[in-house]
Amino acid sequence: MVELSPTDDGTFRQGFAGDTFNTAWYLRSLLPAGWQVDYLTTVGDDAMSGQMLDFMRAAGIGTGHVAIRVEKTPRLYVISVRDGERSFSFSAGAIGSADTGAGYGPTRPGDCGCGCAALFRHHPCHPAQTWPVPTACGA
Repeated sequence: MVELSPTDDGTFRQGFAGDTFNTAWYLRSLLPAGWQVDYLTTVGDDAMSGQMLDFMRAAGIGTGHVAIRVEKTPRLYVISVRDGERSFSFSAGAIGSADTGAGYGPTRPGDCGCGCAALFRHHPCHPAQTWPVPTACGA
C-alpha cells in the first residue's frame, strides 16, 4: 500500500508499507544475503504501482510473484497523529481494499453526504482504525 505519513513541517512523506509488506521488508533486512525473500501481492498498472515494484526490487525483495491488474491502483492510507496516538484512514475502491461496506457503525460527522468522497466507518473491534465504505457520487 501507499503510505502518507505526517512530517514535523506539516507535509506528508510518501512511502510503501502495510503489515505483509513490512514483514517482507524486515525479513529481507534481517536474513543473510543468500536467502531469498519474495513478495506475493497484486498491484495496478499505474505509475505508483511501478514505483512500488522498483522500491521492492531496490530493497532486494523478489517481485516474480506479483500480479499486475490492468486499470487498477494500489490502496492509499494516511496516518494521523492525535495526542500521540496514530490512526489510519484508507482509500476506498483500490487494490487491497476489502468489502467492508456494511455493519461497521455510523459514518463520521462532517462527511458531505453526496457520496463523492470516500466515506469511512469505524470497525467495532478497532475503534481507533477506520475502514472505507466505497460509494458512488449521486450529486
